[in-house]
Amino acid sequence: MINVLFISLGNICRSPMAEAIFRKRIEEASLSEFVTVDSAGIGHWHEGKEMHPSARELLGQKGISIVNHQAKQILAEHLEAYDYIIVMDQLNLQDISAIAPAHTSRYQLFSDLLPERAGEDVDDPFFTDEFEAVYEMLEAGCAELCETIKQQTEWKEPV
Repeated sequence: MINVLFISLGNICRSPMAEAIFRKRIEEASLSEFVTVDSAGIGHWHEGKEMHPSARELLGQKGISIVNHQAKQILAEHLEAYDYIIVMDQLNLQDISAIAPAHTSRYQLFSDLLPERAGEDVDDPFFTDEFEAVYEMLEAGCAELCETIKQQTEWKEPV
């Protein structure tokens, strides 16, 4: 199994959007038996809350289902289970590195999935209201991650 975790600040916009988009991608690629996906937030402010209404509405318009999302905060002990730990911005990267410095080699900025956007932050639509722009970036990055994992799982399959 390959375990993927998306992390954002509060786990109500970017990371659950990425989780839903990526889940659809892995289902379409018939990778569900090889890959798990989850999301979490750095902070506790929104813990237990649903996805931001604008994010949920946009995903619905794109034909992407949301599976009973409830925001949760990431804790250091949760990180052991993940192969890919993908954060949405530089501040998230600093925060998660402080929470669990032992795992820094597995932390990756989401934008690094897209060579032309490497090092950029995925802007937080909670503050910018730019849900469509965030969706486009998440969709492109999730497509790249799905291809990367597809190649890994194909490589592991017996000939």
